[in-house]
Amino acid sequence: EYRPDDSKDEIEIRARFGSSMRSLSGIEDLKVNSINGLIPVSTFIKLIPKENRQSVIRRNGKFFHEIGVATESSEYLVSDKVSEMSKWLETQNFEEGIETKFRGMQEETEEVTKFLTIASITALSLMLILLVTQFNSFYQSVLVLSAVFMSIVGVLIGLLIAGKPFSTTMTGIAIVALSGIVVKGNHLGHQIGFPTANLKVLDSHKLIPANGVYAVHVLVRGKKYRGMLNIGVRPTVDGAEKTIEVHIIDFDEEIYGESLVVSFDRWIRKEEKFDSLEALKIQLKKDREFIIANDASLS
Repeated sequence: EYRPDDSKDEIEIRARFGSSMRSLSGIEDLKVNSINGLIPVSTFIKLIPKENRQSVIRRNGKFFHEIGVATESSEYLVSDKVSEMSKWLETQNFEEGIETKFRGMQEETEEVTKFLTIASITALSLMLILLVTQFNSFYQSVLVLSAVFMSIVGVLIGLLIAGKPFSTTMTGIAIVALSGIVVKGNHLGHQIGFPTANLKVLDSHKLIPANGVYAVHVLVRGKKYRGMLNIGVRPTVDGAEKTIEVHIIDFDEEIYGESLVVSFDRWIRKEEKFDSLEALKIQLKKDREFIIANDASLS
């Protein structure tokens, strides 16, 4: 470490030498300029070898190094960048034993995709058993289930024709949209500039997506709007009851008691607890700007 004359704190100096100089004698023989020419640093420094204690971080019994990436611009989609990096990784020739894995939003998306796949197969199997029991005919049961299969195929063909990206998570959820009645809340959204419609889902057996913030489409009074939906317990205001709240973009009318239909476009982020309402407001503003900026890709 080195302490300049104009500083009270020591400055850590790190140097990277060529492979032939990576020894204690190589450091001592290192030469620096002086008024008398080049001189070895050993003439004015004392080299004391010390053991360097470093922690080894492991996950699932394996050493790992995590690289974080973020962007301040909302014009970049995570899925696009993950795809771009995946293609680059395929061209690399890493040493044996080195593995790469995407975490964060990508990892959560993969987990949800795996869950939805297993849940769908299980649900269809149970439906088939119930139908066979009801109709006492395997042919009739398969015929009824084919309607479910054809509806999913229709959605996929529609995405293909429209040139829209496919997401197992969002497309799988959006096939069955949420619908319900708007009920009164505590008006907290109005106070921070993000009025929300509190959705009461009437079907108690309805599958509700995981807690988080989603980009959605909202059908109200026969017209479709962009929306930002939150599913969760509102931890910033110490909420306890799970709620479904949707902020309808470019819409400001009283719709208490009216019905809404919400279809999901994209998962934005997890539900978080913020230090203050102002911090929550700043994040909600970023979420809304992201949805508006990516309107074409999310529609």
